[in-house]
Amino acid sequence: MISTLRSVRIPHNTVLFDYVATLLFAIALSWWTKVPLVMMTSGLLVLGEILHYVFDIPTNTLRYLRVLS
Repeated sequence: MISTLRSVRIPHNTVLFDYVATLLFAIALSWWTKVPLVMMTSGLLVLGEILHYVFDIPTNTLRYLRVLS
């Protein structure tokens, strides 16, 4: 099921599910911690890229930064 959800892409080969899930998680965490939504969203997106790097999962961002091929 996850592979089906992750198959829907928006421009620039970006997975729609990842953005929606990150935004919903950011909204929930922002509401719970009272941290501004923009800061929480940015932080979670950066954390996601760091985790992809740690687990050696290539992303468009890491390829753009020439960190992973």
